[in-house]
Amino acid sequence: ENKLGVSQAFVIECPDDFPIGFDSVTIKTMTGEKTTYTTPKIAPGEKLNYKVSVKIDSWISPGDLMSSQIIIQAKDFNSWQIIIPLKVEVTGKEAGFTKLEISAPIDVDVGDEIEVFLTVKDIIDLNAMKARLIFQPSKLELLSIMPGDLYADKKNIIFAWHRTSNSEIDIAGPVILGNASGVYGEGALLKLRFKAILDGDAILDFSSIKLIDSEGEEIEHNTINSRVISIWKISNDSP
Repeated sequence: ENKLGVSQAFVIECPDDFPIGFDSVTIKTMTGEKTTYTTPKIAPGEKLNYKVSVKIDSWISPGDLMSSQIIIQAKDFNSWQIIIPLKVEVTGKEAGFTKLEISAPIDVDVGDEIEVFLTVKDIIDLNAMKARLIFQPSKLELLSIMPGDLYADKKNIIFAWHRTSNSEIDIAGPVILGNASGVYGEGALLKLRFKAILDGDAILDFSSIKLIDSEGEEIEHNTINSRVISIWKISNDSP
């Protein structure tokens, strides 16, 4: 607030990324960088309003404390100065390494319908996914591909898949639209249904999977192993 009794511009020294306007401000902490801005003049009693959000440039853990400060000084009255301390304590849950798995039955009979899940553990802010599925259509008939239960509470998503060849399918999504936060925790990313149509070993392989967070950055994860399903021909012989 301008308490000087005259119209006055203010010089603001602050961490990087602090634009004039103060509508929505991003403060980068722990970098040591500072930026100086001069505001337009404001009348006595008028206020500069701002909202602060925090971005970091290194890994942090719950309990860590980040600090910085904003210095505001009247342009024509150097003795008038106010220091606003910024202290942010990190809360939340420590993130583990994101792990993907294929969940599928080991043994099935010809004619059985089975469910296969692509599952994830320790995912943080997953916004979008791309994957390629390779399987043997001579032994498994694909019935459907749907988003998994990890997206049960997300209504604003898009999802699509198409065959690139008889045995390969590209999957795009689920992708969360708008400014909604991504999904967290663990659960099924995809739910697939197949029908076993020929005896023998059938291989399911997600040959490439890309997970993307809400910042558009790729999320690191393990290389997923393929899954072998043994399909058995039902014998009509009586025991």
